[in-house]
Amino acid sequence: KDGAMGDFGTEIISAEQQGQCFPLRGVSNDIPFQDSLFEEYRQTIHPPFKLYLFGSGHDVQSFSELASHLGWTTTVVLCEESPRYPDDFPNATHVIRATGNELKNLKPDLQSAAVVMTHNFEKDLDYIQGLLGFNIAYLGMIGSMKRKTKLENYLTSAGFTEAEIKHINTPAGLDIGSETPEEIALS
Repeated sequence: KDGAMGDFGTEIISAEQQGQCFPLRGVSNDIPFQDSLFEEYRQTIHPPFKLYLFGSGHDVQSFSELASHLGWTTTVVLCEESPRYPDDFPNATHVIRATGNELKNLKPDLQSAAVVMTHNFEKDLDYIQGLLGFNIAYLGMIGSMKRKTKLENYLTSAGFTEAEIKHINTPAGLDIGSETPEEIALS
């Protein structure tokens, strides 16, 4: 009121003019109100990206850790007989046990990705079949081209459409010659 703290508005504008402030991301509009103009600033803040990892190996642990550094919400889905526990995935937001038929409670959407990496074809197939009912941004399964062909044959015989099958990215990730769990997570 008495100016002892300074005029912050002037200081901010001054710093911005000097290039000392980061530019704001969003929409700014001048809004008339009574005899004055007010600046309105709106920014859309999206929820964090959701990643669903199916499996319990070291590659899932590494992938979960990498995703946490990106600020993603990560759910690790373990099969019923997995010897792993939630403490084995300290960077995961959630760790659950589920079969492919129990995935309806997850509710993945277009802000979600799922990577199936159980290293067991029957379990992978179960999870893939459960995930194909969702409109998900990315659905991947690790494995060879031979495994991809086997998966496509099973899904075709089970009545899935070509469009549904083409939504599965197999092998998942980028071919960077990954060998270690960390390299697989990065790919």
